[in-house]
Amino acid sequence: MRRLITLLTLLSIAVGLAPATFGAVTAADLRAGDVVFDTGVTRPETDRQRLERTARDLGAQGFRTKFVVVPNRIGDIDGLANQLRHEVGEAAVEAVLVLGPRQLGVDAKVFDCEKQLAFAAEVATLRTDDVQGTINVANRLQEFNKAQVLRDADCNDLDGPAATTGGGFSTGLIVLIVAVALIGLVAVVLARRAAKRAQRRRADEERAAFSPVLDVLAAQISDLGDEVDTGPNAAEAKRRYDVAVTAYGEVRDRLATMDGWDADTMRTTLRDAIHSALAARALVDGKPAPDDDPPILQGLCAFDPKHGRAATTREIVTPSGNRAVVPVCATCEAGLQRDEVPHPRMVVVSGRDVPYWQIQGLGGMFGPPMGQMLAGLLEELITGNAPKPRGRRH
Repeated sequence: MRRLITLLTLLSIAVGLAPATFGAVTAADLRAGDVVFDTGVTRPETDRQRLERTARDLGAQGFRTKFVVVPNRIGDIDGLANQLRHEVGEAAVEAVLVLGPRQLGVDAKVFDCEKQLAFAAEVATLRTDDVQGTINVANRLQEFNKAQVLRDADCNDLDGPAATTGGGFSTGLIVLIVAVALIGLVAVVLARRAAKRAQRRRADEERAAFSPVLDVLAAQISDLGDEVDTGPNAAEAKRRYDVAVTAYGEVRDRLATMDGWDADTMRTTLRDAIHSALAARALVDGKPAPDDDPPILQGLCAFDPKHGRAATTREIVTPSGNRAVVPVCATCEAGLQRDEVPHPRMVVVSGRDVPYWQIQGLGGMFGPPMGQMLAGLLEELITGNAPKPRGRRH
């Protein structure tokens, strides 16, 4: 700070020795008005009006300010501001700001470091609108003067060659550090939001993946209805039925929250529950329980398990000549009779609607030959031309 004071003192002496080097503006001009445009300045009248309005507002707050606008660059523009304020009378004016091409000279009744801070805070504005930037600097000077809390010693870090009003190296560095920190903070926030969106998307797709299989279980349970309590095997059928119903409730509730579960466990629960429902149906019908791994769509409409029990089977042929017999409900059968392709159950995978049999990781649950059929033949049928019915089996 001592070096800065010495430098300003020397500049003040130099200014006193060579006042003519600063231009045509005099102290008398400033006494006559708060805003002086030097000879040769070509600026719009709106610039003068903006500066005059600011001078009036600051004067009303007890911070009398003079603005000088010069047409050319000045070697020591701070020295000119200091000289003019000294000649007008430091007791009569609190601040003099001299605006030149890409220059701003400041002399004010504040600490040197406060002048530097005021200038550094408005560098960006000065580059885009130098009049507004000058006005902002004047307002900051008034705020520093009014606060009367900052001590000159607080700005020792600004001492040195880079601490001139036109420089602001230390403040610029601080601004840069703050900007980098803010960018980092924004990046972290955006990354967290993206992660949450991805998590929600995965949860939605997991719901979509298990929803049609849950419908298979619901259809199997609904098909049993009141029959489960009848027949010679009623006790065992009811036990298997209750296992399916309990599993259905567990999976349904977990799908609603997607909390505290994993896909493998859920898949196993669904598979076992559907097999229990199929076993209950076989027992009710007086048949032996099926194998441990029967096709889970057995007896249900292949186009959408939610349609419930199949009314018949249908042999279909795709445009490429592939054929298979698939179970269909009465509604889908009626559509096929009219050469209409039934609408399959759709789920969302990777942001797009696809037939439910395309769900990755669940195709195998439908078992042979249903799994292979759903993965290939029906997809070809749905995405190609209308099927060609070739007979019918009951």
